[in-house]
Amino acid sequence: MNNHEIGYLYVATGDKYIQEAIVSATSLKKLNKSVHITLVTDRNINNSLFDEVVIHPVEIKDFKEGLLYKVRHIYQAYPYEKTLFVDTDTYFCDDCQEIFETLDFFDLAVAPDPTDPHKAKSPKTNKKLAACETYNTGVILFKKSLNNELFFQKWLEIYESKIINKTVGKENDQTSFIEA
Repeated sequence: MNNHEIGYLYVATGDKYIQEAIVSATSLKKLNKSVHITLVTDRNINNSLFDEVVIHPVEIKDFKEGLLYKVRHIYQAYPYEKTLFVDTDTYFCDDCQEIFETLDFFDLAVAPDPTDPHKAKSPKTNKKLAACETYNTGVILFKKSLNNELFFQKWLEIYESKIINKTVGKENDQTSFIEA
């Protein structure tokens, strides 16, 4: 593990997503050469864009298992006090280093995803919660804290349970995120 206070995190499995992470990290480094980037992946790669590569081998059978890999490793594998997790298909058009200042006031920052048709359900009644918007889990800003440790663990438990019990349906990891 490194000792950088802030950094960017990618989680990618398979050639397609690793290549996307390389394109994304390239766009980020063009804007700010000093950023620190970690890649969590299922295989060894040799690419100088990433300051750290954390390998957790896995065999992914489908898209939902890939999302589960992401949820499992976002918080458990991060090496920074303040982390910006970004999906591999993120392309940086501007330096966003100032976003880390948000974490001086909040433990976590995410943006809504109004295009996601899946709503969170009440754990008590299993009814959709109409007033709960889904958040985009493709960009998550967070800092090291007990609250976040508990939150990310709960997110993993909910999503993993849905996959194991085959109740995940067509939803992705975002519904489990808001339920957590």
